[in-house]
This record gives sequence, structure tokens and C-alpha cells, in this order.
Amino acid sequence: MKVFIALVVCLSLYGCQSLEEDKAMMNGWEGSPKLEKQEASLFSTNISAPKKVKCNEMFTVIGDFDVKSNQKLQIVSREKLFTFLVKDSSGRQINSSFVTDAGKIREVSGKTTISENFNYKIKEPGSYEISAVAEFTITKSGKASNYTIKTNTQRIEVIEDEQ
Repeated sequence: MKVFIALVVCLSLYGCQSLEEDKAMMNGWEGSPKLEKQEASLFSTNISAPKKVKCNEMFTVIGDFDVKSNQKLQIVSREKLFTFLVKDSSGRQINSSFVTDAGKIREVSGKTTISENFNYKIKEPGSYEISAVAEFTITKSGKASNYTIKTNTQRIEVIEDEQ
């Protein structure tokens, strides 16, 4: 019994250790990532969306992932690099995302932009915010690093369809 208690205490203490920042996955859902200066200069994200649409009108949001490095990189992500978020004026997320864990490996050499489209339709009029999160792993010189980067936020106004 004493061995069991000692094991539980040791595991608890081990679980409370702080993570090294370079190994910890940045949580882009909560705010801006804290990347090292060198890594932050490797890539950036951006989305663009229409400013105004009608209720039940399909619109497209474009997410861009820019690789700024001249080096050869391997980018590993899910099938879709971005997960798009749509929130109403109270900050409640109104869309749900189905994520497939099938992986995709992209080999990039030099400056590259990876673009993805997100089509969506909002039923109720109001003011909404759209953003996206890119989750990926970069392999450079045989070393893998995980990243989560939140894009800028776009505001969209959904108006009644006047017939």
C-alpha cells in the first residue's frame, strides 16, 4: 500500500512540472501565439471575408498560410490546415467543425502561400466574427515542432433578405 501511495505522489509531482516553451504547443484558441522571433518570421496567417451578406446566403472565407522561408520545409497537418470559427455578437461559437485526422504532408521550398476556402451560410441577421486556427507541425533539419496559430478576426454583418 505504501508503494502505491508513493507511486501516486511521484506521478502527481511529475505531472505538475512546467513544459519547456519550445516543446509546448501554443494555444491559438486563447490568443496570439508566442513564437520565437526566428520562427515567427517563417510564416504568417490571414483570412479574408465579405463585410456584408444576406441571411441564408452562402459566402466564402479564404484562409492564407504564408511561408516566408527560403529553406526547404515539411509541413504536416490534418487534411485541412485551418479550422474556421464563426461567433455571434455574444461571443458564442455558432458553427461546428468536423475534423478528419487524415494527415497531409506538404513539402515547400521557398516562399509559398497555402490557401483554403471555407463556405458558410448564416441564418440569423446580426454581427458576427470569423477567425481561423492553423494547426501544423514543421519539420526542419530532422527536428519536428508543433504550432497552433490564430488568424486575424474578420467582422461580417448579416442582413435580412429584402424580397
